[in-house]
Amino acid sequence: MGRIYAGWAMSQTWYRQELWRSAGHASLEDYLVASWEGNFLRRDANDLLAHVWTWQHGDISANELYQGKLEAALGAIRAKVLLMPSASDLYFTVADNEAELPQLRDARLRVIPSVWGHRAGNPAGQREDTEFHPARSRGAAGVGGPPSGRSVFDFGADRGEGAPPTTIIAWKRPSLLG
Repeated sequence: MGRIYAGWAMSQTWYRQELWRSAGHASLEDYLVASWEGNFLRRDANDLLAHVWTWQHGDISANELYQGKLEAALGAIRAKVLLMPSASDLYFTVADNEAELPQLRDARLRVIPSVWGHRAGNPAGQREDTEFHPARSRGAAGVGGPPSGRSVFDFGADRGEGAPPTTIIAWKRPSLLG
């Protein structure tokens, strides 16, 4: 299973440039065994199945209020949204975010120019992506970046209990438009 994820997580350009060498791997096989097979073999299979189930059932419109109308559900989001997909993400593509953008009330799209695929923006070992994030997210369209040590999702926790969400920074999430 790890090799399947490896093919989606990193972009084709990342593999062509042999960026796995920057993590100290002598060969592609070494990288796949150490980074992907090793990580997946130590995981509980039920956790992986739950992860897949969540992706398959993560439709915010699948309820009585929106009755399967994703456009209506997205349009009901009152928070400011900053979508930051990677230009090379094979899971959640820029095209998916571009299709969802018009449905959101107050949203901006800032594409991370990265060959790191789904892992773009990960602060571990990717200086360019790390530098891109604060430069683009803070103040972009009135959406502030996450404070140090915080998740990229800020649901108004600093505004007191019960406060409406003020910011959602969504780097990666499944597209449901289709």
